Amino acid sequence: MHFSDMVSRQWWLKAQVRTYEDALALVKTAKNPSKGKPFRSWGRLYMRDANIHLYFGNEQGVEIGYFSPDNKFTFTSTPHTIRSMCAHTLAASLYAAIPFMWQRVGTGRYRVDHVCAIPTKPVEDRTYISWEHMRGNAPEYFEGIQFDLNTGKCTNYRPDILSSVNTDARKQWLSALRKFKYGIKARARVRAFDDMLEQSKKDGNRGIPDWSNTTWLNLLYTSIKNNEYPIELLRGIAAHAIWHGHWYKPNAIVSADVPPIVNEICNTHSIDLRKLFGVFDEVSEVQADNAVSRHEMERGRADQGAAMAV
Repeated sequence: MHFSDMVSRQWWLKAQVRTYEDALALVKTAKNPSKGKPFRSWGRLYMRDANIHLYFGNEQGVEIGYFSPDNKFTFTSTPHTIRSMCAHTLAASLYAAIPFMWQRVGTGRYRVDHVCAIPTKPVEDRTYISWEHMRGNAPEYFEGIQFDLNTGKCTNYRPDILSSVNTDARKQWLSALRKFKYGIKARARVRAFDDMLEQSKKDGNRGIPDWSNTTWLNLLYTSIKNNEYPIELLRGIAAHAIWHGHWYKPNAIVSADVPPIVNEICNTHSIDLRKLFGVFDEVSEVQADNAVSRHEMERGRADQGAAMAV
């Protein structure tokens, strides 16, 4: 069914902008096109060539995606960027801005679907949206996922990332992670982080690592894989412990606080780390850049196992 043919009083079918034409008409009313058109209370629309881009905040903020003249909407941000900057807003009010429902299903994992593709179920004299569909069957979000705004269908659907797991690679990942965390705890017990924590207080927050960055993510991955603890990694962990917003209590942080902080870092970036270990079929950008495939890892498992020995 064409989305424009769906006339309903249901709250999830009342998006302000439903089509490219709607977005074009709205962005043309901007007083200053270079500064975009304010949209809802949290976003702006910008005209770039023929496409209309939706940003969270302004153009220095997070690009959610863009409308194209063929009446498609393409999401453009990584799951980690969404998680860090605007996941709560998208979950609470994306459907009121553009015709998509957003659902968190795990750390850094989300599902998104066009509102006309979501099943409904009648209960007595009312109709309810199927949250079971959003939690289990809607397309899993990835950077570049695209929807046809005429039909509501995802044009480049991918199977869930957890649908295909290499059990051998998963065992290797869990074993390496356990040994790495043990090494962090051992260093915390002898207060090896004390000097680095003090130095991080003096350096200020300019040294906080972006663990989603290719360089830092690759450093964390190779350290876990090889059971290594390079000084640049430990300094990065110390800076994260002191200045990261969630832990922002620099005067109170001591070495004993570092292991749970490392747990949080590894949990937050677990999907990307597991990709690098070959737990899933797909290969992440970091792994591709370093020409490390799951099959190469499997061939070298014996050597890696020796390298990870405590």
